[in-house]
Amino acid sequence: MSVFLYSSWFRRPDGGFFGAFGGQQQQQQQGGEKAFAWRQELNRLWREASPGAKVFVPICLANVAVWMAWRAPSLGPVMLRW
Repeated sequence: MSVFLYSSWFRRPDGGFFGAFGGQQQQQQQGGEKAFAWRQELNRLWREASPGAKVFVPICLANVAVWMAWRAPSLGPVMLRW
């Protein structure tokens, strides 16, 4: 039941949850300008990426984040526990 409610919430014509933020989602869907040029370039690269790349990039970034956490001495106890 919760999956149905989640998906129906985001299909609402008023933008669902994100409609409360002044229509930012609708502006981005219409190709609105980004605040910085590098964000616009990243957005263009992401739109043009293949589905395989869209799966690979987040997995790779997560692995890099975990590797960096292992390298930070202050995070050692947390990494060992979890």
